[in-house]
Amino acid sequence: MAETGLQSRPMQVTILRRFGRRNVLLAGWFIGIPIPIIVYVAPSWGWIVFATVLLGVNQGLAWSMTQTSKLDITRADQRGLTIGLNEFSGYLGVAIAGVLTGYSSEWMTPRSGLLVFGLTTITLAIITTWLWVKETLPWAKAEAQRHAEGSHEGPLPRFPQNFPNEPTTKEMFWLMSWGDIN
Repeated sequence: MAETGLQSRPMQVTILRRFGRRNVLLAGWFIGIPIPIIVYVAPSWGWIVFATVLLGVNQGLAWSMTQTSKLDITRADQRGLTIGLNEFSGYLGVAIAGVLTGYSSEWMTPRSGLLVFGLTTITLAIITTWLWVKETLPWAKAEAQRHAEGSHEGPLPRFPQNFPNEPTTKEMFWLMSWGDIN
């Protein structure tokens, strides 16, 4: 049987299937709560480094789940556009947040501005996720089922000549890293 996107990464798949995309997104935002507080009270750079590590976990969970959820509900032939729009809007949001944080830091103090802006953003993200974000795992499961049944109508992979139709993870890694200039 051909591997589907849900079957290719066992650990990640188990976590996503067990908790769901929405709950992982919420966890990412909850992990972000201490970040502005730590920056506000930080007595040394070690605290800032720890806050940055938490920011990485927050981004890894929250941003990844927004992308994964959007891919779940997008047709296979539109996924590149979907990711592109997500990246564009994300970086536009980061730019706007940078400007707003700069103004709030000038209006207050730098640490106070970051604290207020950070906690406001995280609070709004949690409320928005809690009230309006829908779980998209059923869409992913339905697509995986269509793949398993052979009834999926999306685009087929275009492998090079003499490449297996059902490649292993190692073969795909080689192809994507060195084997195909595209």
